[in-house]
Amino acid sequence: MEYDEKNEKNEKNSYRRAINISYILSYKMSTRILFVNLANSQRDSDSGNSLFSRLPTIVKFIKSVNPDVICFVEAGRPTRDHDGNLVSWVDMVSMLTNGTGLIQVCITRNNETDMAFGISIFARPGLRIDWTSHCLCSDGFKTIAISFSINHQTAIVTHLPVNPVQRMSALRELLRIMHDDKISFAFGDFNSFPDGNGPEMMSLIEQSGFIEFLNVPGSFIPFPFDRIPQHPALIHRIDGDDGKCIPLSHLDHVFGLPSSDIVANILHPISGKIMKDIVPMDLIREIMAAHAQDLTMAVSDHFPLLIEV
Repeated sequence: MEYDEKNEKNEKNSYRRAINISYILSYKMSTRILFVNLANSQRDSDSGNSLFSRLPTIVKFIKSVNPDVICFVEAGRPTRDHDGNLVSWVDMVSMLTNGTGLIQVCITRNNETDMAFGISIFARPGLRIDWTSHCLCSDGFKTIAISFSINHQTAIVTHLPVNPVQRMSALRELLRIMHDDKISFAFGDFNSFPDGNGPEMMSLIEQSGFIEFLNVPGSFIPFPFDRIPQHPALIHRIDGDDGKCIPLSHLDHVFGLPSSDIVANILHPISGKIMKDIVPMDLIREIMAAHAQDLTMAVSDHFPLLIEV
Protein backbone atom coordinates (compact mmCIF):
# COMPACT_ATOMS: atom_id res chain seq x y z
CA MET A 1 0.00 0.00 0.00
CA GLU A 2 2.82 2.34 0.98
CA TYR A 3 4.54 1.56 -2.35
CA ASP A 4 1.37 2.39 -4.30
CA GLU A 5 0.96 5.72 -2.47
CA LYS A 6 4.53 6.66 -3.26
CA ASN A 7 4.03 5.72 -6.90
CA GLU A 8 0.85 7.77 -7.07
CA LYS A 9 2.63 10.75 -5.50
CA ASN A 10 5.55 10.42 -7.91
CA GLU A 11 3.16 10.19 -10.85
CA LYS A 12 1.39 13.38 -9.74
CA ASN A 13 4.71 15.20 -9.35
CA SER A 14 5.81 13.99 -12.79
CA TYR A 15 2.51 15.21 -14.24
CA ARG A 16 3.01 18.63 -12.64
CA ARG A 17 6.56 18.80 -14.01
CA ALA A 18 5.26 17.85 -17.47
CA ILE A 19 2.68 20.66 -17.29
CA ASN A 20 5.33 23.17 -16.18
CA ILE A 21 7.74 22.13 -18.94
CA SER A 22 4.93 22.26 -21.51
CA TYR A 23 4.02 25.77 -20.33
CA ILE A 24 7.62 26.95 -20.53
CA LEU A 25 8.06 25.51 -24.02
CA SER A 26 4.82 27.07 -25.25
CA TYR A 27 5.83 30.42 -23.72
CA LYS A 28 9.21 30.36 -25.41
CA MET A 29 7.58 29.64 -28.76
CA SER A 30 6.19 33.19 -28.78
CA THR A 31 8.20 35.32 -31.23
CA ARG A 32 8.79 39.02 -30.60
CA ILE A 33 8.76 41.26 -33.68
CA LEU A 34 9.97 44.84 -33.25
CA PHE A 35 8.96 47.45 -35.83
CA VAL A 36 10.96 50.68 -36.07
CA ASN A 37 10.78 53.57 -38.51
CA LEU A 38 14.44 54.62 -38.63
CA ALA A 39 13.55 58.24 -39.52
CA ASN A 40 16.38 58.15 -42.05
CA SER A 41 15.26 61.00 -44.29
CA GLN A 42 16.93 64.24 -45.31
CA ARG A 43 15.34 66.16 -42.45
CA ASP A 44 17.42 64.22 -39.90
CA SER A 45 20.69 65.30 -41.49
CA ASP A 46 19.39 68.85 -41.61
CA SER A 47 18.68 68.86 -37.89
CA GLY A 48 21.90 67.20 -36.76
CA ASN A 49 19.89 64.18 -35.63
CA SER A 50 21.02 61.76 -38.34
CA LEU A 51 20.55 58.00 -38.19
CA PHE A 52 24.29 57.59 -37.62
CA SER A 53 24.17 59.82 -34.52
CA ARG A 54 21.21 57.79 -33.17
CA LEU A 55 22.69 54.34 -33.82
CA PRO A 56 24.04 53.87 -30.25
CA THR A 57 20.61 54.83 -28.92
CA ILE A 58 18.91 52.43 -31.34
CA VAL A 59 21.23 49.56 -30.38
CA LYS A 60 20.58 50.17 -26.68
CA PHE A 61 16.84 50.31 -27.35
CA ILE A 62 16.87 47.02 -29.30
CA LYS A 63 18.79 45.27 -26.53
CA SER A 64 16.28 46.47 -23.93
CA VAL A 65 13.34 45.13 -25.98
CA ASN A 66 15.15 41.85 -26.82
CA PRO A 67 13.27 41.01 -30.04
CA ASP A 68 13.64 37.91 -32.18
CA VAL A 69 12.91 39.82 -35.40
CA ILE A 70 13.25 43.50 -36.31
CA CYS A 71 11.55 45.15 -39.27
CA PHE A 72 12.99 48.55 -40.19
CA VAL A 73 11.46 51.02 -42.63
CA GLU A 74 13.31 54.00 -44.12
CA ALA A 75 16.18 51.53 -44.35
CA GLY A 76 18.73 51.08 -47.13
CA ARG A 77 19.66 54.74 -47.41
CA PRO A 78 23.03 56.21 -46.42
CA THR A 79 23.28 58.68 -43.56
CA ARG A 80 25.90 61.19 -42.46
CA ASP A 81 28.40 61.06 -39.61
CA HIS A 82 29.26 63.93 -37.28
CA ASP A 83 31.59 65.44 -39.90
CA GLY A 84 28.99 65.30 -42.65
CA ASN A 85 30.55 62.31 -44.44
CA LEU A 86 28.26 59.71 -45.99
CA VAL A 87 27.91 56.42 -44.10
CA SER A 88 26.59 53.54 -46.22
CA TRP A 89 23.75 51.23 -45.24
CA VAL A 90 26.22 48.32 -45.37
CA ASP A 91 28.30 49.99 -42.65
CA MET A 92 25.20 50.62 -40.54
CA VAL A 93 24.14 46.96 -40.89
CA SER A 94 27.54 45.95 -39.55
CA MET A 95 27.13 48.32 -36.58
CA LEU A 96 23.63 47.03 -35.83
CA THR A 97 24.74 43.38 -36.02
CA ASN A 98 27.78 43.97 -33.83
CA GLY A 99 25.66 45.82 -31.28
CA THR A 100 22.62 43.53 -31.13
CA GLY A 101 23.73 40.10 -32.39
CA LEU A 102 20.90 40.05 -34.95
CA ILE A 103 21.71 39.63 -38.64
CA GLN A 104 20.12 41.20 -41.70
CA VAL A 105 17.91 38.70 -43.54
CA CYS A 106 16.80 40.94 -46.40
CA ILE A 107 16.78 44.50 -47.70
CA THR A 108 14.49 45.77 -50.46
CA ARG A 109 14.19 49.30 -51.84
CA ASN A 110 11.45 51.18 -53.65
CA ASN A 111 13.85 51.76 -56.57
CA GLU A 112 17.49 51.27 -57.51
CA THR A 113 18.77 54.72 -56.50
CA ASP A 114 21.05 55.05 -53.47
CA MET A 115 18.62 57.36 -51.69
CA ALA A 116 15.55 55.13 -52.13
CA PHE A 117 13.61 54.15 -49.04
CA GLY A 118 13.57 50.44 -48.21
CA ILE A 119 12.51 47.76 -45.76
CA SER A 120 15.05 45.66 -43.88
CA ILE A 121 14.47 42.59 -41.72
CA PHE A 122 16.90 41.41 -39.04
CA ALA A 123 16.58 38.16 -37.10
CA ARG A 124 18.34 36.09 -34.48
CA PRO A 125 20.95 33.71 -35.94
CA GLY A 126 19.33 30.34 -36.60
CA LEU A 127 15.79 31.73 -36.86
CA ARG A 128 14.63 30.93 -40.39
CA ILE A 129 12.74 33.71 -42.16
CA ASP A 130 11.21 32.80 -45.53
CA TRP A 131 10.29 36.12 -47.12
CA THR A 132 8.72 37.41 -50.34
CA SER A 133 8.90 40.93 -51.76
CA HIS A 134 5.71 42.50 -53.15
CA CYS A 135 5.28 45.60 -55.30
CA LEU A 136 2.32 47.83 -54.45
CA CYS A 137 2.64 49.62 -57.77
CA SER A 138 0.32 51.97 -59.64
CA ASP A 139 0.54 54.96 -61.99
CA GLY A 140 4.30 55.28 -62.06
CA PHE A 141 5.07 54.85 -58.36
CA LYS A 142 6.47 51.85 -56.52
CA THR A 143 6.01 50.88 -52.89
CA ILE A 144 7.48 47.73 -51.37
CA ALA A 145 5.96 45.25 -48.92
CA ILE A 146 7.62 42.11 -47.54
CA SER A 147 5.68 39.06 -46.37
CA PHE A 148 7.19 36.35 -44.18
CA SER A 149 6.06 33.35 -42.16
CA ILE A 150 6.43 33.19 -38.41
CA ASN A 151 4.96 30.60 -35.98
CA HIS A 152 2.51 29.21 -38.55
CA GLN A 153 1.21 32.68 -39.43
CA THR A 154 2.09 34.94 -42.35
CA ALA A 155 2.80 38.63 -41.80
CA ILE A 156 3.42 41.49 -44.20
CA VAL A 157 5.25 44.74 -43.43
CA THR A 158 5.10 47.91 -45.50
CA HIS A 159 5.63 51.68 -45.62
CA LEU A 160 2.87 53.42 -47.58
CA PRO A 161 3.47 56.64 -49.57
CA VAL A 162 2.89 60.15 -48.22
CA ASN A 163 0.91 61.14 -51.33
CA PRO A 164 -2.77 60.44 -50.44
CA VAL A 165 -3.80 59.15 -53.89
CA GLN A 166 -0.81 56.81 -54.11
CA ARG A 167 -1.35 55.78 -50.50
CA MET A 168 -4.94 54.65 -51.08
CA SER A 169 -3.94 52.78 -54.23
CA ALA A 170 -1.12 51.00 -52.38
CA LEU A 171 -3.46 50.13 -49.50
CA ARG A 172 -6.00 48.55 -51.86
CA GLU A 173 -3.24 46.45 -53.44
CA LEU A 174 -1.98 45.45 -50.00
CA LEU A 175 -5.45 44.31 -48.96
CA ARG A 176 -5.80 42.34 -52.19
CA ILE A 177 -2.49 40.56 -51.52
CA MET A 178 -3.57 39.80 -47.96
CA HIS A 179 -6.78 38.17 -49.17
CA ASP A 180 -5.21 36.27 -52.08
CA ASP A 181 -2.18 35.02 -50.14
CA LYS A 182 -4.12 34.39 -46.90
CA ILE A 183 -1.89 36.70 -44.88
CA SER A 184 -2.79 36.81 -41.18
CA PHE A 185 -1.73 40.33 -40.28
CA ALA A 186 -0.05 43.46 -41.65
CA PHE A 187 1.96 46.15 -39.92
CA GLY A 188 4.05 49.18 -40.72
CA ASP A 189 3.98 52.92 -41.33
CA PHE A 190 0.70 53.66 -43.11
CA ASN A 191 1.06 57.46 -43.06
CA SER A 192 -2.59 57.54 -41.98
CA PHE A 193 -2.67 61.24 -41.21
CA PRO A 194 -5.79 62.06 -39.17
CA ASP A 195 -6.22 65.36 -41.03
CA GLY A 196 -5.66 63.59 -44.36
CA ASN A 197 -7.36 60.40 -45.56
CA GLY A 198 -6.50 58.38 -42.44
CA PRO A 199 -10.15 57.78 -41.48
CA GLU A 200 -10.92 56.65 -45.04
CA MET A 201 -8.02 54.19 -44.89
CA MET A 202 -9.16 52.74 -41.57
CA SER A 203 -12.70 52.37 -42.91
CA LEU A 204 -11.42 50.48 -45.96
CA ILE A 205 -9.37 48.14 -43.75
CA GLU A 206 -12.42 47.43 -41.55
CA GLN A 207 -14.66 46.84 -44.58
CA SER A 208 -12.10 44.29 -45.83
CA GLY A 209 -12.63 42.16 -42.71
CA PHE A 210 -9.52 43.18 -40.75
CA ILE A 211 -9.29 44.66 -37.27
CA GLU A 212 -6.70 46.82 -35.48
CA PHE A 213 -4.63 44.86 -32.93
CA LEU A 214 -2.55 47.74 -31.58
CA ASN A 215 -3.23 48.61 -27.94
CA VAL A 216 -3.32 52.35 -28.76
CA PRO A 217 -5.38 52.42 -31.95
CA GLY A 218 -5.99 55.22 -34.38
CA SER A 219 -3.71 57.82 -35.89
CA PHE A 220 -2.51 60.94 -34.19
CA ILE A 221 0.12 63.62 -34.27
CA PRO A 222 0.48 66.04 -31.35
CA PHE A 223 -0.43 69.13 -33.39
CA PRO A 224 -2.62 69.97 -36.39
CA PHE A 225 -1.39 68.55 -39.67
CA ASP A 226 -1.20 71.98 -41.32
CA ARG A 227 1.38 73.10 -38.73
CA ILE A 228 3.97 70.49 -39.70
CA PRO A 229 6.90 72.48 -41.13
CA GLN A 230 8.90 71.35 -44.12
CA HIS A 231 11.53 69.81 -41.85
CA PRO A 232 9.62 68.67 -38.76
CA ALA A 233 12.67 67.31 -36.92
CA LEU A 234 14.07 70.85 -36.78
CA ILE A 235 11.40 71.61 -34.19
CA HIS A 236 12.59 69.29 -31.48
CA ARG A 237 12.65 71.61 -28.46
CA ILE A 238 9.64 71.60 -26.19
CA ASP A 239 8.40 75.02 -25.15
CA GLY A 240 4.84 74.80 -23.93
CA ASP A 241 3.95 78.46 -24.26
CA ASP A 242 5.07 79.08 -27.83
CA GLY A 243 3.28 76.08 -29.37
CA LYS A 244 6.43 74.16 -30.35
CA CYS A 245 6.01 70.45 -30.00
CA ILE A 246 7.97 67.22 -30.24
CA PRO A 247 7.54 65.81 -33.78
CA LEU A 248 6.41 62.40 -32.58
CA SER A 249 3.89 60.59 -34.76
CA HIS A 250 1.69 57.56 -34.41
CA LEU A 251 0.79 56.74 -38.01
CA ASP A 252 1.60 53.04 -37.72
CA HIS A 253 -0.77 50.11 -37.43
CA VAL A 254 -1.06 46.37 -36.85
CA PHE A 255 -4.20 44.94 -38.39
CA GLY A 256 -5.26 41.46 -39.37
CA LEU A 257 -7.91 38.78 -39.33
CA PRO A 258 -9.89 38.51 -36.08
CA SER A 259 -8.55 34.96 -35.74
CA SER A 260 -4.90 36.11 -35.78
CA ASP A 261 -3.06 34.97 -32.67
CA ILE A 262 -1.03 38.12 -31.95
CA VAL A 263 -0.58 40.79 -29.30
CA ALA A 264 0.55 44.26 -30.44
CA ASN A 265 1.67 47.21 -28.29
CA ILE A 266 3.28 50.57 -28.87
CA LEU A 267 6.57 51.13 -27.05
CA HIS A 268 7.99 54.14 -25.27
CA PRO A 269 10.45 55.51 -27.87
CA ILE A 270 13.19 55.99 -25.27
CA SER A 271 12.83 53.30 -22.59
CA GLY A 272 11.32 50.60 -24.82
CA LYS A 273 8.66 49.79 -22.22
CA ILE A 274 5.19 48.74 -23.35
CA MET A 275 2.75 51.63 -23.09
CA LYS A 276 -0.60 50.38 -21.79
CA ASP A 277 -3.85 51.98 -20.66
CA ILE A 278 -2.84 55.46 -21.68
CA VAL A 279 -4.63 58.09 -23.73
CA PRO A 280 -2.58 59.10 -26.80
CA MET A 281 -2.22 62.75 -25.81
CA ASP A 282 -1.31 61.76 -22.24
CA LEU A 283 1.45 59.63 -23.75
CA ILE A 284 2.73 62.62 -25.72
CA ARG A 285 2.70 64.81 -22.60
CA GLU A 286 4.51 62.16 -20.55
CA ILE A 287 7.35 62.02 -23.07
CA MET A 288 7.46 65.80 -23.31
CA ALA A 289 7.70 66.16 -19.54
CA ALA A 290 10.39 63.51 -19.13
CA HIS A 291 12.58 64.58 -22.05
CA ALA A 292 11.91 68.22 -22.76
CA GLN A 293 15.29 69.05 -24.29
CA ASP A 294 15.30 67.26 -27.63
CA LEU A 295 14.49 64.10 -29.56
CA THR A 296 18.01 62.71 -29.75
CA MET A 297 17.29 60.27 -26.90
CA ALA A 298 14.46 58.67 -28.89
CA VAL A 299 14.97 55.96 -31.50
CA SER A 300 12.65 57.63 -34.01
CA ASP A 301 10.01 60.26 -34.60
CA HIS A 302 7.48 57.39 -34.64
CA PHE A 303 6.43 55.15 -31.78
CA PRO A 304 8.04 51.71 -32.18
CA LEU A 305 5.73 48.69 -32.19
CA LEU A 306 6.14 45.27 -30.55
CA ILE A 307 4.19 42.33 -31.94
CA GLU A 308 4.17 38.99 -30.14
CA VAL A 309 3.21 36.04 -32.33
